[in-house]
Amino acid sequence: MERLLMVLGQVQGAVTRSDDDYIDKLNHRYTTSLLCVFAIVVSAKQYVGDPITCWCPAEFKDNYEDFTNKYCWVHNTYQVPIIQKHIPGDGEPKAYIGYYQWVPMILMVQALLVYLPCLFWRALNSKTGIDVDNVIKSAKDAQRTAFTEQRDKIVGFITRSMDRYLRLTKQYKDEKNCLTICKHHLSTDFCLICGNRRFGNYLVVLYLISKVLYTVNAVGQLFLLNSFLDTYDRMYGYEIIASLLKGEDWAISRTFPRVTLCDFAIRDLNNIRHYTVQCVLPLNFFNEKIYIIIWFWFVMVATANLVNTIVWIIRIFSRREQARYVKRHLSAADRPNRSKNDHIVEKSQLRKFISVYLKKDGVLILRLVEQNSNGLIVSELAYDLYNYYKYSKIGKECRDDDTRDLFEEI
Repeated sequence: MERLLMVLGQVQGAVTRSDDDYIDKLNHRYTTSLLCVFAIVVSAKQYVGDPITCWCPAEFKDNYEDFTNKYCWVHNTYQVPIIQKHIPGDGEPKAYIGYYQWVPMILMVQALLVYLPCLFWRALNSKTGIDVDNVIKSAKDAQRTAFTEQRDKIVGFITRSMDRYLRLTKQYKDEKNCLTICKHHLSTDFCLICGNRRFGNYLVVLYLISKVLYTVNAVGQLFLLNSFLDTYDRMYGYEIIASLLKGEDWAISRTFPRVTLCDFAIRDLNNIRHYTVQCVLPLNFFNEKIYIIIWFWFVMVATANLVNTIVWIIRIFSRREQARYVKRHLSAADRPNRSKNDHIVEKSQLRKFISVYLKKDGVLILRLVEQNSNGLIVSELAYDLYNYYKYSKIGKECRDDDTRDLFEEI
């Protein structure tokens, strides 16, 4: 029992983590929950109700009818339009339908696939040396508290945690070999294969990969649906809506037929009797509605993922956007020990504060904190980090550095 409670606690902790943005939660939290709910609904209909009912000959007794229903459920049925008088015999091609028994399992597999990018992000970001989830949870606690002193202590804790992580990153200029310098430029400008904690872009690389995986996953789910349902309509959802608007009967739908045929044989002494019965699949009524919802849901999620990925790429690789973001929060910070002219930050200092101290990982953490708490906490955190930088050895070295600025004009 204790082990079970520990497992449930771990699952609950994984669900309530907040180390990503709203679109990520749309994928791994809401989409996964939707698919699991649908899987439970379909399973309940299969094992509690009557998933299939066949019209048996009059001489069939109750046990024969029960056998027929179970046999036709286990063995695949096939569809023949009611207007077609000829029923295919043995050896003739038949349009068998064999997916409905596997719908709950397929839905659970889809839910697992949707959750995989989240597992990738959470499993690897914990190896960076900073607990992003703990930072964001602390920011939420600071947001909820009504006491200024307590909030300042929490923000101070977050600042120290981030400072320890940011100081672990080494400057590539300390290493003089050509390979390291080339790797730095690749990791700064192109990033996806050269993420390294020393260059301050490890979290950024992981997060962008997870974003791409979410997008590929959502698009791939649409193709998976077409393959599973054996449909040639690449725009399946729109075809269904078009059929509905035309007034076509969904009961004769090729993808989710509700009336099918089933062939079976019964051995009676030395005689083998062959039967063809007509069956009704009430379960397909639910499957049809479920997959219409799932198809349009994944279209929406794929679109949201694509737009969100592009936005994050701009946020991460646009130096001007990074500078504006940090400068806006530094200007908005409201700290009790702040002087009147303390909000004025020189451009060169701002640029080096971002490029030398925060780097891409630091800005990413600030953005994730803002996504899950509010801008006020981020402003106070950015201001405290700037003070840590300004009075640190790194800040003094940057003020004495005569090299050219790493940023273009803001």
